[in-house]
Amino acid sequence: MARFVGIRLGRRGLREVYRATSRAVFAGVSGRVLEQLVEVTAVRLRQELKAGTSSQCASDFRSARARLADRSDEGENALVRAGAEALVSQAARELLELVPTRLITAEKELWAGWDQARAEAEFRATLAIPLAGLAGTLGVVYHPLWWGGVVVALLLLRIGSESGERGTEVLLEAVRARKAVLFEDGALPDVPWNTFIGSEVRASVR
Repeated sequence: MARFVGIRLGRRGLREVYRATSRAVFAGVSGRVLEQLVEVTAVRLRQELKAGTSSQCASDFRSARARLADRSDEGENALVRAGAEALVSQAARELLELVPTRLITAEKELWAGWDQARAEAEFRATLAIPLAGLAGTLGVVYHPLWWGGVVVALLLLRIGSESGERGTEVLLEAVRARKAVLFEDGALPDVPWNTFIGSEVRASVR
């Protein structure tokens, strides 16, 4: 239910993340976490572009940057931001599925913190949905006071989401501290870049 609401009502970047992985709801991926993920992805993208690689991604970026009328840092920042937003779905999939696997062998304490937060989020979310159904049924059949159970279920969902966010932030901090990589070297997905009049930039994952 929460995943459906996230897909239908969330902003574009959040909807793409929820489509990319069914675990997003349990990971507590919110707008705030998404912004952090975009920042981390932008750092990774800058590193890739400064490495002097001959990948299509780097070549397209340099070509687009050369075509910008305004060649200031703002133009380059706009390009990197667009690329990070375009990569956010792939980054979320890597973060939620592969980074924990990389942590369990290198940083077991960080992995344990993430695993505990994830387990708490999944347990509370799993408990909340049948609780809300039971409370609603009892409220219709017996007494309206039973509807209070729906409020409790919503609180459980909220607390579970906060637990998931804590776990996801553990993964983000591990990537920032270089204890785990978000994208393997040379495996950064290509992003086709297109520039328009002024500094408007759009990008989409191939």
